[in-house]
Amino acid sequence: MQTPISLRACVRLFLLFLCLSAHAAHALEARLQPLTRASSRQVYMVTLIPPPEGVAINRMHSWQVRLSNAEGKPVEKATFRIDGGMPQHNHGLPTRPQVTQNRGHGIYLLEGMRFNMPGWWELTLHIESEKQKDRVNFQILIDLPPAPGAAPAQAGQHSGMNMPGGK
Repeated sequence: MQTPISLRACVRLFLLFLCLSAHAAHALEARLQPLTRASSRQVYMVTLIPPPEGVAINRMHSWQVRLSNAEGKPVEKATFRIDGGMPQHNHGLPTRPQVTQNRGHGIYLLEGMRFNMPGWWELTLHIESEKQKDRVNFQILIDLPPAPGAAPAQAGQHSGMNMPGGK
């Protein structure tokens, strides 16, 4: 005969689950590498620069965007619209990131970034400057950092943010 689970046991299990979830969210913090891509029509070269302290799941963070034209000259006066999400989960970004500052020399501040779970994310920047419009799409894998004491990743492999099809 099975005994029913008491309310106290259920509460304990729930609290344990919350503690483990909080620990897992903290453990997902990863240091990411800058990513550079050409825009769709090759009008721009765009580099996404993650925050130096890394990216943690469910925490707001700011990135930098380095924007240059096809010849490598910094683009000084651009406007951006940001969208994206997790295509495999059929949902968009959990926040509405925006470029909030032009820092000069083709560097822009992208604020309001947050990833609410590990997995494949897409980030699309729609860019306009001097009557030139184009977009760039980044596919980003947010994954778990290596376990403490684990062997370092081999060349070409890293934890945190990866892009299929090269960098």
